[in-house]
Amino acid sequence: MADRIQQIHAINKMNISQIEKSKMIFQLLNPKKESKIHKPPHCHHYSRKYYLIANCCKKAYGCRFCHNDNEDHTLNRKDTKQMKCTLCLCVFDINKKSCQNSECYNYLKPESYFCDICNLWFSDKDRNLVRLDSQLICEISKVKECYHCDKCGICRVGRQKDYKHCDHCNLCLHINSFDTHNCVKNVKDEDCPICLNNIWDSHGNPHVMKCGHTVHLQCFNKYLNENNYQCPLCKKSMIDMTMYWKMIDSHLENQQVPEDSEYSKWKTEIHCNDCLVKNTVKYDFVYHKCPNCSGYNTVVDNIIKK
Repeated sequence: MADRIQQIHAINKMNISQIEKSKMIFQLLNPKKESKIHKPPHCHHYSRKYYLIANCCKKAYGCRFCHNDNEDHTLNRKDTKQMKCTLCLCVFDINKKSCQNSECYNYLKPESYFCDICNLWFSDKDRNLVRLDSQLICEISKVKECYHCDKCGICRVGRQKDYKHCDHCNLCLHINSFDTHNCVKNVKDEDCPICLNNIWDSHGNPHVMKCGHTVHLQCFNKYLNENNYQCPLCKKSMIDMTMYWKMIDSHLENQQVPEDSEYSKWKTEIHCNDCLVKNTVKYDFVYHKCPNCSGYNTVVDNIIKK
């Protein structure tokens, strides 16, 4: 405040007209606020030619995930009315589907995939098809295939002919696993038990495990790489553990409890997470094998000391 008063005194001492002094004092007391220009952040989720204009805040973003990460509210992409070209920055109605500026490189070039129902568009390429195309003489389409499922209410990655919708689970499953999958009612509405984010409202691909619970495929792979093999919810084995159980068998053949020790007479009451059968087995310091399924995914209920 003291600095501002000194500046006003300095302006009054200037050899200029009273009108000019008044303008300078007014500008000093009322500084112009620099308007922040919204610049859409780079989208790491999709490869796109066009931004979406959020109907809620009228800002341009690469996708709804980018919007939700940077704003204090969520975006309903079905309410999107306008798109914005990433090159010439022209804005146009979403039903046009492509840039309307004739001088722009994107002029009348729609995205490789566009869903009118979800208002979802992208030009992502399938990595496997890109690799295959590099080995072939004839060029093939490298666009990531996607389709809209009316029953799921969302777009699904993959070829529609490879998937079938389960009305009980309320999701699409690959035809190879459809007849053998474990049905869990409305599994589509569940959250990923690993990252705790919604499974179907995120960019990650869903993965249905042997037990019927669903996680993000990325979370599933990371979980396994961290040496976790049990489902976070039911504790059943997420993958075929037969080879690992055989390794434990070989280890126990060389590391048995000494017969002359007090532990050799102990028994252990266990229950198996995989087959859900309870048994009483010989005590071991670490591993307890289920006699029913020959697995080691067991939990100690009680130790019987004799």
